[in-house]
Formats: sequence, structure tokens, C-alpha cells
Amino acid sequence: MRLTKLILVLAALLLLLPGSALAEPQEQLILRQIDVGSFDVWQHTDGTWQDTDNCGKRDYYGWKSKKVSWDSTFPRTQYTSQYTLTRVEVVKMDSSFTMTDEEFASTGRPESWNDFREKYLRKLPDNYKVGKTGEDLAAGTATVQRTFDLTPPVLDLKDPNIRAELGMTDRDFSNFAKGWRWYMPVLISWYGIAQPPPDFSTQLEVEQFKDVKPGQVITSTVTYSLNKDHPQPEMAWLRLHHVIGENEYPVTLEPLDPADAPNTKGYIEFQSGESKTYRYKFTVQNRSSVIVSRINPISVSEDANWENNRDEAPVLVPENDIMVKIRPKMDPWTTNRLPDLVETTVNVKRKDNSGGNLPVKLTVQGPAGSKTFTFNLAPGQYKSNSYNFTASSTGNYSIKAEAWPADSSWTDAYPKDNVDTEVIEVTYYQPPKPTDSRIHGEILDAGGY
Repeated sequence: MRLTKLILVLAALLLLLPGSALAEPQEQLILRQIDVGSFDVWQHTDGTWQDTDNCGKRDYYGWKSKKVSWDSTFPRTQYTSQYTLTRVEVVKMDSSFTMTDEEFASTGRPESWNDFREKYLRKLPDNYKVGKTGEDLAAGTATVQRTFDLTPPVLDLKDPNIRAELGMTDRDFSNFAKGWRWYMPVLISWYGIAQPPPDFSTQLEVEQFKDVKPGQVITSTVTYSLNKDHPQPEMAWLRLHHVIGENEYPVTLEPLDPADAPNTKGYIEFQSGESKTYRYKFTVQNRSSVIVSRINPISVSEDANWENNRDEAPVLVPENDIMVKIRPKMDPWTTNRLPDLVETTVNVKRKDNSGGNLPVKLTVQGPAGSKTFTFNLAPGQYKSNSYNFTASSTGNYSIKAEAWPADSSWTDAYPKDNVDTEVIEVTYYQPPKPTDSRIHGEILDAGGY
């Protein structure tokens, strides 16, 4: 008991220590980017130098401590919905810089680390320095300043081989006497904390459409929402369908607020805690169907609770359904006399239990010709009808039966079982001749003379 108490006390103390509380989201490296960067200087044939970066001063070969700044941008569409940026690091890449192949591959560069190092890290300017002079984490930008001397003559832009390597043509150099290029690669590392996924949800106003009739136009509403504790806006994909059998038909969403109209793809942005309501219409079919609403996040692949991203409302149409079945009295039909009467029964069953009597028309076609029967069926009732024919010889005899509504007062919900066919094989057997082993005869001598 003392040991148990001691363990509990130690556990309580550990919870009070820094960093021992329930785990908070941890900062992690989100993205590595390599910004190669380059700077060219050009001297015209008249001896003047070109202002390469439009700084107001001509950039001449030999300039000391030249300063150039560029903004690097975090790819918002890919990452901002998944992470909150916490910091960005900028590191100069020079001949002493090292990376593993895996680290280099994570930057998305197409070449190998060795090829990159040979192509860029050996063609740097003198006194190359890098510094971060500004950042806006909310906007996902970092300002990188490069300081360098415009020496030594690394890449001679008048060299035809170098021009070919860089994809330059002779036309680019017609007005220049001299030109050089230097590379200034920088590794930019973005850090952040993973955002919780959004929790989108949808809810249909009506849970179940009952007491509806085929052809009736129904108007209702559907609402789509984003959880109120989500830290940022999110894009979502809204969809509404009328599902009839195995087919889905899109239903138009009419926003109650015109500002909530989705784009042509069905996408729209939600603010935290926002709900958007839409009106929709659909036509009741002659069979039951389902209204299905869906919402999916666009910027991220996960949702906090997928179960509420979909809602369904069945459209319950009173369905009437009959079926027909041909039942021979014997199959194969084996007989010892021909011609012979082959007997069959055609059964029509009402499968549903809703509504009153239904007028039914049964048509049977076969060796006895076409016959039509009309009758009423109550819910759950079945009716048997005889269809007999005379077989004059052996062989196969086909019968086809169809049962359909006798008028337009109702529609069959499942037509596949309203038709049945049957092939009856008629065979003949020769009965054996009668024999009696009990018959016995003798010739007797009557005697006498």
C-alpha cells in the first residue's frame, strides 16, 4: 500500500513539472525550400555597366558588398490549412554546406545533391553572406538579403559553352562586351504547429419525406457548417443529390443569402462557426428514393468527424409490386401416352402491403395460344391461373407470362419480376408388357382304352 501511494505522489509531482502536462502540439519542420538566386553584370561595348537590379546604380564587376533582397513565400494553398507557422530559418549554402540525400530530396529539387553542389555551390561570389531582414508569418513571407562582392569571374556569359548551358542565344549579347553570373543559393526552412482538421457537417431540414405522391415537387432546405472552434477559414465542397436506384442526380442549391452561392465547382469558403443554408427542390418519383447531402474539405485531406459530413433523407413513396411465376405440375413432363394434357399454373403475387386493391392484367402465351386474365389483388394476395395445353409429341414447349397494371391507376415498383418464362420438356416412356408367373399348364393322360 505504501508503494502504491508513493507512485501516485510521484505521478502528481511529475504533472506539475514544466513540459510534463498533457502533450501540446509540437513545433515541427514543415517545408524546406532552396532558392538558388543569381546575379548578372553586363558591360556594354561603350564601356558602361548595366543597372541589373534597378537600384539606381550601375552594377560593375568588382563592386564590394553589393546588397540584394528577395522575398520568399510559403506555399499557402498546400500548407496553410494544415499548419500555423511559428518561425522561418534562412541559411547560406556555400561550398562548405552539407546535406544528406534525403534532406536534399525533401526540398523538391529534381537533381541529385552531388549534381546541385557541382552546378551551384562552386559558382558563388566572393564574401557571400545571407541574412533574414524581415518576415510575416501570417502572410507566409520572409525577406532574404544577400550581400556579396561582384567577383571573381565565375561564369563568363560571353563563353558560347556557358551560354548554351544556360539556354542563352547570341542575340542576348549583341550589345554587350562583357558579362558574368554568380549563384547565391539559400536554404529556407519553415516551422510550424499542425492545425487540427476542420469539422464540417451537413444537416437536412427534413429527416424523412412521407406521404408523398409520384410527380409531386418537394421544396426543403439543407444546412452546411464549420465548427466554431476551428482556428481559420476553410474551403469546402458542397453537394446534394437525388439518389434513385443506383443512379445519382445532382440537385441545385439555392442560397438563402446570395453571398453564399458556391462557385461552379461547388466550392465555397466557411468562416469558423459559420453555417450556410440552401433551398432545394426535387420531384417525387414512382418509387422510393433518397436525398443525400455531402460536404468535404478542400484544402486538407482529413476531417475531424467524417460521420457528420453526410446526411440522408429517404423519400418514401407507397410502392406497389407484383410478380408472376409459372409452375408446371411436373417438369419434365413424362407420359406413356401421346397426345397428353400438360398442366401448368401461373401464379401472380402482390408483394406489397400498402393501399387497396390493384387491377392486374395477366397475359400467357404458349402452345395453347395467348390467354388474358384480369383480376384485382389485395395487399399480400396471390392468384393462381391455369394454363394447360396438349402435347402431341415429345420435345420442349415454351410458355411466357407477363403481369402488369391493368390501368394507369398504379405503377409497378420492380418490373424485373413481372415477366417469367418456362420451357417444359415432354418425354415418352414405353410401359412394359404385362406378365404373370403364376400361370401353369400340364397335359394329363386320361387313361382307358
